[in-house]
Amino acid sequence: MIVQSALGRIHMQLGGGQLENYGWYRLLDEKARSSLADLGRRTMDALIRHLSGEQLPADATPQAIGREYGRVLTDTDLSLTDSVQVFFFFNDFLIDSIIQMSEANTSRPPSEWGEFVRRVNAFTAQILLGVIRAYQEAGKAPHNYSSDPQARLKRSGAA
Repeated sequence: MIVQSALGRIHMQLGGGQLENYGWYRLLDEKARSSLADLGRRTMDALIRHLSGEQLPADATPQAIGREYGRVLTDTDLSLTDSVQVFFFFNDFLIDSIIQMSEANTSRPPSEWGEFVRRVNAFTAQILLGVIRAYQEAGKAPHNYSSDPQARLKRSGAA
């Protein structure tokens, strides 16, 4: 229900031409817009499956989906900063939908809503990391940071 609410709000924005107000949206050609719409549907499907506890196939993990988003966006020459703005634009719709549902559905305890938000946030954070990884792989973002503290120390000469 939450995912459908977020999709409905996004479709209203698309139908109303409101996305044209965003510079990043004007930079997307029809092919990119179509690809992003398809990825949006795949993302929502994967999120629903993830929230239900289903094991996702390799091509439906949030990192894999994020890399696909990144590949589409790097092909449009959108900057990494613009791509992160795209991510937050759509992520905000999802989070707003969760908040609206939690306010309307008081039969669930707040702890359940909190856990739900944490699971959605963990999923979408992995998508964002996949987008960034795609930019790095395309040579459009630096690779000089590693999540491995030992690797960072070695590069800095401190190890």
